[in-house]
Formats: sequence, structure tokens, C-alpha cells
Amino acid sequence: LITTNYILFFTHQGAFVAGLDAGLTYNSWPKMADRWIPDDLIAPTYGSTKRNLVENPTAVQWMHRNLAYVTCGLATATWIATLRVPGGRKMRNAAHLMLAATIGQSAIGVFTLLNYVPVWLGAMHQGGSLVLLSTILWYTHCIRAFPK
Repeated sequence: LITTNYILFFTHQGAFVAGLDAGLTYNSWPKMADRWIPDDLIAPTYGSTKRNLVENPTAVQWMHRNLAYVTCGLATATWIATLRVPGGRKMRNAAHLMLAATIGQSAIGVFTLLNYVPVWLGAMHQGGSLVLLSTILWYTHCIRAFPK
């Protein structure tokens, strides 16, 4: 449930990126221009920090990038933990697919950013979020079906 809620939150966060055209603010990776934390991350124009996180394209892109790093870390840790569990071939296959989907989605995201967000790549990245969500749901199903 926590994993599913996290990925749904992350997907909604991606909608903010698309809605604000935040992918067009910094088209470099891994840094945003030449900085890890851009100067306009929290801009006074938007008032509160909360408003910055949902209305400031720089803050929205920065948050999306960092959530992607967390997602990659969690997927990798989950994959490693799953490989240590004896048996559970379906669960292992689900973990392999989930990690592959995570890496693929991240790669598409970076490629989209570096190419100034062409529509076809943006659409592919949005579709990739559904693939990633599906693999996470399948993995979650396999965990619940695994004998304890």
C-alpha cells in the first residue's frame, strides 16, 4: 500500500511537471544548469514554500528529479532484498521487471529532458509511468501471494 501510494503521488507530481512545462526550465542532467540546487528553487514570487512546490516550475522539476532518484534507490533495494529470499520465482521475475521498468522510465525521463521535451517523448514518459505502476502492482501482488 505504501509503495502504491508513493508511485501514485510520484505520477501526480509528474502531472505538475507536464502542466507547468517544468521540463523546459532546465534541460541538463544530472545538474540543473551547473548547480545541484538551483538559485530559483524557492522563488519569492510564489510566496510560500508550499506554493513554490506546486507552482514554481524549477521547484516542481527539482522535486520530480529527486523523487526519481528515490524511486531508483527503492527499486534497487527491493530487487536486492527479493534476490535474497529463497524460492519465489514469480516474485523474482516481478522484481526484475520492476527494476527494468524503473531504469527504463528514468532513462526516458532524462532523454526527454535533454531533448527539450518533444511531445512524442513526453507521451512515452507518461505512458512509462503506467508501465512502472503496473510492475509495482504485480510485485505487490506476488509478495501477498508468497507463503509466509
